[in-house]
Formats: sequence, C-alpha cells, structure tokens
Amino acid sequence: MLNKRKILIYLSAPYSAKNKESIEANIRFAEQNMIELLKKGYSVICPHKNTSHLDDIMPWAAFMEMSFTHIQKCEAVFFCGGWQLSRGCWEEYQYCLKNNIPSFTEMESLEEYVVNSEKFKGGK
Repeated sequence: MLNKRKILIYLSAPYSAKNKESIEANIRFAEQNMIELLKKGYSVICPHKNTSHLDDIMPWAAFMEMSFTHIQKCEAVFFCGGWQLSRGCWEEYQYCLKNNIPSFTEMESLEEYVVNSEKFKGGK
C-alpha cells in the first residue's frame, strides 16, 4: 500500500517582495499550499517556513544553493502561485529540468504521478 508520508515534496512559491507585508503574504500563501499537501498525506519541505524573515543572514545565492540541496532530496517539486514571475522559483524550475526532477504546477498532476509511478509501487 502506498504510504505518501514517505514521499517528500518540495514546495516552490514566490517569497521575495517589495515590502515586509508582501513577503508575509507570500509566506502565508506557501503555508496554505503546504497544509494542502500535508492533508493529502505527503511530507513537505516548505522553504518559506524554514527560513522566513532570515533574508539578511546570508546572500540570496546561498539560499538558492540550499534550495537546490533540498530539491535533490525530494521525489518531486510542486510549483504554485505566480512562480513563473519569481526569479527564485524560475531557477528552481530550471534546476529541476536540468536534473530530471519531476515538477508539477497542478495538484492533480502530482497526485496522478504518485499513483501511477512505478517508483512508488510496493509501499515505498
């Protein structure tokens, strides 16, 4: 039987914004999507919850390097919100393409991939 808790999903959504209120709105948006994934049974890495409001402790490029490390550990990446307009999300998307990491922009497509993938057969 498929145990989705063993399937690790990276959540990619815009973080950076022009002001603190907009950053906070982006964090809340990512959190809502993380909750949806958790309710569906997945384990989730949500960088917004991991490093929120720590923008000044290291350069942006170091955050991206950390994101790529997290993505490498995941079975798939779920892109949401206006990810196409986010420099960070776009770099994460390009990383997924370059490294053949499954990526999804619709929850239904992610669910279909998990149910039908041979990788998860046998209760991985």
